[in-house]
Amino acid sequence: MADLMRHLHLTKIKCFETETVMGDDKLRLQFKSTYSDDNDWQIGTGIGSMGTGDEKKLNLTLAFYKQIKLRLVDVDTFDEWDVLGEVTIRGGKGTQSFTWDGAHYKLWYHVTH
Repeated sequence: MADLMRHLHLTKIKCFETETVMGDDKLRLQFKSTYSDDNDWQIGTGIGSMGTGDEKKLNLTLAFYKQIKLRLVDVDTFDEWDVLGEVTIRGGKGTQSFTWDGAHYKLWYHVTH
């Protein structure tokens, strides 16, 4: 039986705590599908600047088979990007949290077939 295409709908992100000590985080959401190599992260999409307490509506849909991995990064201009967390989504709906490096973000999503 062939794998069925699924669609991940990202609807909202909220910042409870930034990684950056002073100022906002400049966020990018990277992704890779089940069939990608471990280091084959797609450049993804920019979310923009967010500070503690900020919430943004998202209208982003990603197609995938079996599962998709997401990585939230803080894009630093003069430094390496800070990875704020990675999650794997297979289906359903709910939230995922990104809490690495002192940050706390929550992402709302649902998956359709």
